[in-house]
Amino acid sequence: MDKFDNMRVFNTIVERQGLTAAARLLNTSPASITTKLKALEQHYGVKLLNRTTRSISLTEEGKKFYHLSKNALSHISHLEEEFQSKTEQLSGNLRISAPRDLGQSIINPLIDDFVNLNPKIVPHLILSDDILSIQRYQLDITFRYSHLEDSQLIARKIYPSRRVLCASPAYLDKYGCPSHPYDLTYHLCIGSQQNKGEVLRWYFTIEGKRRPIDIEPIRFSNDGSILKAWALAGHGIALKSMLDIQNEVHEGKLEVIMESYKPDFTLSGKNAELHLIYPHRDFLPNRTRAFIHFAIGYFDNLI
Repeated sequence: MDKFDNMRVFNTIVERQGLTAAARLLNTSPASITTKLKALEQHYGVKLLNRTTRSISLTEEGKKFYHLSKNALSHISHLEEEFQSKTEQLSGNLRISAPRDLGQSIINPLIDDFVNLNPKIVPHLILSDDILSIQRYQLDITFRYSHLEDSQLIARKIYPSRRVLCASPAYLDKYGCPSHPYDLTYHLCIGSQQNKGEVLRWYFTIEGKRRPIDIEPIRFSNDGSILKAWALAGHGIALKSMLDIQNEVHEGKLEVIMESYKPDFTLSGKNAELHLIYPHRDFLPNRTRAFIHFAIGYFDNLI
């Protein structure tokens, strides 16, 4: 029995939340996955998973085994990479997620530059404006406009972005430029569709206090790149991260408005800073560590 291979299979079952999903990811059959799981349980003489036709759950022994085996496999991976030839290039899969707009405009060229230096790296770029689980999607790194309170993750701020209201010159010529957040009642707004539903309220700093302003968007999307495209087309005013629209602002295609009121989706107004998030491990694979350092340097040059 290959204990380490079976450990990897077991960890994949847990992280993908099912035998079939694990089999799909590992490109094997559910029967093979089941066989390896049983071999592992028989070898250690404990039941690791409670299984029904619809779900799985970890036993107490399974929880301990998962955390210990994950740590052991991380150390083994580090040993293998540490003792490779120093002249050998970085190689292997690198799974990265990012918001759609940011991913298309900045992360994609960042990855291009990194792979040009390390051609044996195989990048997997998953674009989604939803917050994806690092564990479930087997991500190495994710870029997010928020800091997550999760002890299993490390969040490193890499860009001091902020959210701004923006509109095209054509829209502002036609409808005029609002001078106060209350003026938005008379303007066309472009709304976000997030996990909790339609966003119908933006927040501003008015007379030194954070205040909500209700909006009635004329169209919604859960895709940040679509929101920007609609603003560029003159359909209305959008609330976007400055990082997502900085090129269009520099080119005169979009204008930032009412910046002094510090608009945001939240009352605190602190969720626009870009973070690089990755699993909390004693030993990161060399390719992951190298990409983190490369990304930090890349964003330093944007400031």
